[in-house]
Amino acid sequence: MSNPTADDVLFRAGGVSLQKYGRPWTRAAYDRTEADAYTFTRADAATCATFVDSDLTLRTAAAGKLRGSWADSNADGTADVFGLLLESSRTNLCLQSEDFGTTWAAIGTPTRSSSAATCGSLSLDLIGDDSGAVAEGYRQTWVTGVVATGVNGFSVFVAAGTTVATCGMVFNDTTASANKVTADIGFSAGVVTVTCTSGSCVKIDRLAGGVYRLHFQTATCLAANAHRLDIYPAGGVAFTAAAVGNIYVGGVQLENAPYPSSYIKTTTVAVTRAADALSFPIGFAPQDMTVYAKVARPAWADASGTIGAPALVDIGGAGNGLVLYGDTATRAIIAYLDSATTDASVTQALPAGTTLSLCAQFVSVTTGGTVRLDVGSGFGSASSAATAVTAWTSLTIKPGNSTGEALNGLLLDLIVLRGSYTLAECQATPTP
Repeated sequence: MSNPTADDVLFRAGGVSLQKYGRPWTRAAYDRTEADAYTFTRADAATCATFVDSDLTLRTAAAGKLRGSWADSNADGTADVFGLLLESSRTNLCLQSEDFGTTWAAIGTPTRSSSAATCGSLSLDLIGDDSGAVAEGYRQTWVTGVVATGVNGFSVFVAAGTTVATCGMVFNDTTASANKVTADIGFSAGVVTVTCTSGSCVKIDRLAGGVYRLHFQTATCLAANAHRLDIYPAGGVAFTAAAVGNIYVGGVQLENAPYPSSYIKTTTVAVTRAADALSFPIGFAPQDMTVYAKVARPAWADASGTIGAPALVDIGGAGNGLVLYGDTATRAIIAYLDSATTDASVTQALPAGTTLSLCAQFVSVTTGGTVRLDVGSGFGSASSAATAVTAWTSLTIKPGNSTGEALNGLLLDLIVLRGSYTLAECQATPTP
C-alpha cells in the first residue's frame, strides 16, 4: 500500500497532538459522529503528580490535569521527547522525601545543608561525611507490614556534591540481614555512574543542573520483615571510614510496585497519587484497521517480576475489543483481539532503544478477525479468531487500560488508521 493520508486517520493522540493543538487528540475531518470532549480524571491532591518541563526541570501538576512531560532520550542535556504521561496509582512510602533533617536518623554526625539545590519544584539537601574515622550518613526504617512481598521500586534524585565522592545506597531487609539494593553512585565530570551488587538500576533520567533521577528495583522483599534505607555520602557501599565528601540528594521514593513511577513528594505521611484515567469517544465501528504506537522506553521494559500488563491502548472495551499491552512476565508486546468468545493474540519481544515504535494490523474483524504485530523487525505470524467483533462494548478508546495497568510511561504518538499498513507506512503518516 501507499503511505496513509490524513483522511485515513480514524484517531490520533499523544504528545504530537498535545504539543501542536494543546489538546491530547485529533481525529479524521470526515468523521462527524464523534464527540469533542475527552474524559480525564486523577483524583489526587494538588502536590501528588509531577512532570518534567521542556527545560528538564521537575514541575508539579495541578490536581486532575493531564500531564505532558519531556525526557532527554540520549542523556545529552537536551529535552527531545515529549509525550502524555499516563500512570497507575502509586504511593510513596518514604516520609520527608526532601528533608533529611526530619524522620531520617543520622548515622554518626553527617553534615547537612537544607535545600542546597533545586530542580524546579524539587529540593535537594547537601549531605556530607566530614569524618575520616567513621562512615556517616542518613537512614530511614520501615516496620514489618509496610514493604510488600515481591520486587519493589526505589528511586532518588542526586547531583555531584562540592567534594566529589562515591555515594553508597543500601536498601536492607533488617529482619533477614539481607541487602535488597546495594548501589555505588559516582560522578565523572558531573556525569553519574551506578554500579549495583544487589538489586538493579533499571533507568536513569538526566535533568537540568546536573541532577539525575535513579530508578532502582529491589531484590525480592518480604512483607513480614522490616526494612531500612541507608544513604552514605562518601565511601560507597564499602562504608570506608576514611572517606569524606558530600552529595546532593532529594526526592527519595519507595513504592510497593515492581518499578518506580513519577515522583511523589511527601512530608509527614505517605502520599498516594491517583491513577490517570483517560478515554476518548469514538464514532467508528469495528473494521479493518492498523494501530500504531510510539512510546518513550518505560522503566518496566527493563524491570523484572510481574509488571501488571501495562496497556498501550484499549479500543472498544474488555470482551470485544483490540488491545496492545506489555506482557506481565516477559516484557514482550502483545496485540490482542478479543472477540467475545474466541481470542487471538500475537507476541513480539521488546527491542532495544530509547523509544519504541510498533504497529498491529487487525484484519477481517467483522467476519472473524486476524491480528499481526511488528515492533521493528517486521510482521510476525498472524493469529486468527473464529468469532467476529460485531460491536464495541463501549464506544471509547483508552490510552492505557482503565481495568488494569496504565501505560506507566510517555505516549508520544498513537494513531488508528483504517486499512492495513506497515510500520514504515504508519511512521510516514502526515503530522496533524
